[in-house]
Amino acid sequence: VSAPVHAPAHLSRAPAMAPLRLLWVCLATALAARALGAGAVADPAGPTGECNEPACAGRPPAPVLLQRSSALALRADAAGASEAAAQLWSSASRLQAGCGWGHCVVPAGEHWVLDTSIHVETLTVQGKLTWDTSKDDLELKAGYVLVDSGGHLQVGTRDAPMDRKAIIYITKGPHSHPEFGHRFFGGRGSAKIDIHGRELKRTWTLLSRTAAAGSTVLHLKDDPAALGWRAGDRIGVATTTPHTKRGESTVHTVASVGSRSLTLNEPLRAEHWGGLREIAGRRFEMAAEVVNMERSVLITGDHDDIQWTGEGLHTMMMGSGYMDMRYARVEHCGQRPLMGRYCLHFHVMRRCPRCVFQGNAVV
Repeated sequence: VSAPVHAPAHLSRAPAMAPLRLLWVCLATALAARALGAGAVADPAGPTGECNEPACAGRPPAPVLLQRSSALALRADAAGASEAAAQLWSSASRLQAGCGWGHCVVPAGEHWVLDTSIHVETLTVQGKLTWDTSKDDLELKAGYVLVDSGGHLQVGTRDAPMDRKAIIYITKGPHSHPEFGHRFFGGRGSAKIDIHGRELKRTWTLLSRTAAAGSTVLHLKDDPAALGWRAGDRIGVATTTPHTKRGESTVHTVASVGSRSLTLNEPLRAEHWGGLREIAGRRFEMAAEVVNMERSVLITGDHDDIQWTGEGLHTMMMGSGYMDMRYARVEHCGQRPLMGRYCLHFHVMRRCPRCVFQGNAVV
């Protein structure tokens, strides 16, 4: 019922029929009580509780009944209001209690903001943990990071990505999990993971001219500034040397960004083809790829023994939740001796429209 119930006008006009009016009021009250028992909520002061008809003179407003969906919406608003009262990691009084022996837990129903660098044994997120996007170079260091069912980890959003440096560092240690193993960043159940780094309109382009060995200037097919590339970014230049001569791709740091060009801090060690080349009377584009390997969000970890153990960190999302990771860099990753331990991994997620890996650099 969403509107007040009024007695017919002819009943109120007949003084001799007062008992019938009383009967009508009792019936309306009974109907209201029945609706309340079914989950509705009475609001005597609701916007439709006023009666302006002449027959209603002298009678108090009838009760207004809100459907269960309205009541749930009110509860959701209240929950949102409570969630907004986030605790800063640097000042929350309950953090010590939630980090017994270095194993930190963000409790369900609580919202914490990571506004300072931390080094803990392990981190489990059951509530919500939001990265402070106004702080530069924050580091979360742990043996593993698990977003548990119902938890939410957010590092930037699509509308407001993390433009500053953010580091998730996974350390070596004795701690493991029965489902994920050791040295991991992941989520399970209904967990939600959102990581949105500085967006690049495109992550790679081609050389438009051949670059000689020793050169520090690259001429590109696209305008790097329009792609979102910046001074300080690390780029990779693919080799065009025949494999018989043991050519290798190299990594450089961008000193400055020009119009369709980059100036490098380190000179090229070999020639890299660019633009068009004529072969047997025909022209072909045979150019080295130039790849931007820099990302504002970095997932990394201990790797001093990765060359002989084959083991670094790994990431994994499983269950009914989602991981949406865009424009992050994952390095020193994968565990070769173990099945299902990859740099980026949706584990048997089946249909997951919100699961996204986009624009990431895996090194």
